[in-house]
Amino acid sequence: MPAGLTGSNVSFGADGIVRPVAVPRACVRLISRRRHTCNCGRCQAAPAGFWLVGELLRGVAWISWLLIAKAVAAQPAQPIAYSHKRHIALGLQCLDCHSSADTSAAATLPSIHKCMLCHAKVAAAKPEIKKLAGFAESKREVPWRRVYDFPPESLVMFQHAPHARAGISCTTCHGDMTQASTAELLVKHNMGTCLNCHRQYKATEDCAACHY
Repeated sequence: MPAGLTGSNVSFGADGIVRPVAVPRACVRLISRRRHTCNCGRCQAAPAGFWLVGELLRGVAWISWLLIAKAVAAQPAQPIAYSHKRHIALGLQCLDCHSSADTSAAATLPSIHKCMLCHAKVAAAKPEIKKLAGFAESKREVPWRRVYDFPPESLVMFQHAPHARAGISCTTCHGDMTQASTAELLVKHNMGTCLNCHRQYKATEDCAACHY
């Protein structure tokens, strides 16, 4: 095929025989963007196929963007606007609140009693701390909404402790919480991201290690 040409378009000759038509690469690019205006003849024979591919690719990109935007917008609203950024800036470490992250399957959340050890006096007049005090007065735990989870059909049994013992930093799975306000989904996990990490750290890839 001559240099600069590509394509699998076809045209019908005067004798009724279907023949392949080589389409210039530049025309393919323009056709895929719906900006094709040339009259070279070769690509005018049947440009619809290339236009359709371009439309399909644009459609896939648009749907992907919508799904990502929906996932971000669907992040659960928390009952109290807890700021990770503010607490970390004051010197708190992940284990100060998520005390079981290095010893058990679940990282756990601090109890209302633990929060009030500080906030009975610290920033007690602020609106969000008053909400916190209200939960404490009614002897109720804060109904925090889960942010990170796997869908039930994935049958994943994630264990925090082995990852902590292996030296995997919290930011690997949860992103840079030093810049996060309320709890938010900063890292999207799926089987691909987990396998890539396991391979990077030469961890097991046995299905039974993560799935039940």
